[in-house]
Amino acid sequence: MNPQRDSLLFQRLPQEIRDNIFSCLFYSTAVGCGHLELKTANEIKDQKDRNALAVIRTCRRARHEIGDSWLSQIQFTYRDVEHLLDKLEGKPEIYTRIRRLGVLAYFLSLTHADRDRNYGLAAAFRMLPGLRLDELTVLCSRYEEISHDVFDGLIRHSMGWKELRFISDSSEVLAFDKDAATNPHPDDPDQHRYWRHPQPSHWQSLLEDLDGPASKPSVVIYRSTVPGRHRSVLDPRTRVRFEQPVPEDETERENYGRQEDSALMAAGERDKGILVVAKRGFGADYEVREDSPFLYEDIREQMPGMDWNEIKWEGKYRFYEDHLYL
Repeated sequence: MNPQRDSLLFQRLPQEIRDNIFSCLFYSTAVGCGHLELKTANEIKDQKDRNALAVIRTCRRARHEIGDSWLSQIQFTYRDVEHLLDKLEGKPEIYTRIRRLGVLAYFLSLTHADRDRNYGLAAAFRMLPGLRLDELTVLCSRYEEISHDVFDGLIRHSMGWKELRFISDSSEVLAFDKDAATNPHPDDPDQHRYWRHPQPSHWQSLLEDLDGPASKPSVVIYRSTVPGRHRSVLDPRTRVRFEQPVPEDETERENYGRQEDSALMAAGERDKGILVVAKRGFGADYEVREDSPFLYEDIREQMPGMDWNEIKWEGKYRFYEDHLYL
């Protein structure tokens, strides 16, 4: 008896049903790279499940039927930008087929021209031409102001994703004061982006400017009704839609974000989770293009002609080696 040829799975079930079974398996699976910090480790299901792809490894017929379709179905997760580029940069045959991706909201810190520079996900995605995600999930790190800026950059320079989800266990990500925000370089023309703005109206306006209002892009914020309960904001039963009012007074609008939002930071309010769901407009071209314009802080412009391994050496290790023997 051939256990694969004579299996009831292949004998009794038509190809269509088998395909649906395999799809259900992979859509419920996440595989990742790197250890996620404890605060957010449970955000991604089965992060360390080594058996996630067992059906491909152990069954030749299933592997033949599935092919590489699983690449577009499972969710790939990474602990930070560096690990994402370690695994994907220079491998378009893989990342151009990926449709679901998750990552923690950290900066990529590199040293260039004797200056430390922080790059967000928007800059990292520019190094992956052809990337075209159906769904990107960004998890808030322990630094709410940095996470806010990483997400804001993805909205502002929208490229590489069709739907963007941002998940935080704290309302502080929409409530921190200006002094806690990242200090921009004085020459940065968009330096005021580091201030908070009333949301989701500000992010909505950015997407409408990019895709056009007629294409109906959208940004919706949900806030948990249960403080301190991990992931409660993902449950429709324990969340409500949330909007920050836009001040009518012009001076108040200009000064918005200079002080923390006392209502969101109050006892019992700060620990209510936040979920932001952003969707590009109908018909929007969201694929990362090789000739896309440079950002203010752009790895491609500042370290031209290098692949990621060379950039990593130049920006992370060479600086320390040069100073080690001074």
